[in-house]
Amino acid sequence: MSPATMPLPPPPPNTNMFLTPYKRPAHLPKPKPDVDLLDMMRHHGVDFPKGASVSYNVDSDQYVIRNTKEQMKRMDAVIDGQGSF
Repeated sequence: MSPATMPLPPPPPNTNMFLTPYKRPAHLPKPKPDVDLLDMMRHHGVDFPKGASVSYNVDSDQYVIRNTKEQMKRMDAVIDGQGSF
């Protein structure tokens, strides 16, 4: 199983993590199996504190992000094409 299709681990207990699927927009490249999604998202300005994660579902062409509310807002900006590129 490639890193882009691995299932997400459960969130740490008592955290403020949110799990959200995002349809991959055209301006974000389709991840390759050897791409580290955390590094790719960090490059776009999204931080991943302890317990946060990102995966890519090839079948649905979706990113699945687990992160804090603040970082989800940054992810929204990246998805909307307003994040740093």
